[in-house]
Amino acid sequence: MLKIANFKCVHFAIQELGAAAFAGLGLMILLAPINVIVAQKTRTLQVAQMKQKDSRIKMMNEILNGIKVLKQIFFLHKLKGFLS
Repeated sequence: MLKIANFKCVHFAIQELGAAAFAGLGLMILLAPINVIVAQKTRTLQVAQMKQKDSRIKMMNEILNGIKVLKQIFFLHKLKGFLS
């Protein structure tokens, strides 16, 4: 669906350019399906990329949580030695 602003732009283009504006409008209409196909491909690739990023982020979270556990164990071991 074209919005009112698009209609205004086409109207002004026709006023300024005359019949040549119809060539541009026709080209835009002809290229619209290509734009849809490219957008669908881009979305598919973006979803795949996000899945890869998600797996990497999960792995990094596991590594960081493991490091936190090791730091806590080391701190508790040091604290026991200090209190004894």
